[in-house]
Amino acid sequence: VIVAVMVAGGFQSRFQYVQENTVASLLDLGKLVDGSNSLIIWLYRHQSATDPRRQAEVEKKIDEAISNIKSLNNYYLNNDISNEEDRQLTERAFSTIKQVESSLPEFLAGSRAQNDAIALGALQSNNGIGEAARQLIAGYQKQLKLNVDIGSTLRQENDRTYQVTVWSLIGGSALAIASDM
Repeated sequence: VIVAVMVAGGFQSRFQYVQENTVASLLDLGKLVDGSNSLIIWLYRHQSATDPRRQAEVEKKIDEAISNIKSLNNYYLNNDISNEEDRQLTERAFSTIKQVESSLPEFLAGSRAQNDAIALGALQSNNGIGEAARQLIAGYQKQLKLNVDIGSTLRQENDRTYQVTVWSLIGGSALAIASDM
């Protein structure tokens, strides 16, 4: 009986190990959401800056933010993918990042010229750089929810498998002991 319970405990440890690895993906997705929010902040800072030197500094931060998001997204794709839906959402994020990059020059030109109609329009419209950044955040939040749901499902399956295994081993051991008497 003791050996059976120890074996079942080993199963539970392995199940918990798999479940706890979902935490890493949640942390990485949190970093992606933070990075995307940071990008939006830097875009607004660029739009509100009037000094060309300050704008140049902010442009470096924008480039760093985009580079960081791409790098984290790639890391997530290579290390944290939970299932096919998660993979598709990550690949969609790469497309959205490309939208951000392709709409950046228009935004920067309008912002440098202090043309709020162009710069703010790009940030606040439904088809400019701001919308692409918001889509990026929404996609990562959807992935967060997906991974939380996967973790919850794993926990339920682990608990159910553990309980069935423990009670089966205890019951089988008790029957074996009772039949020897």
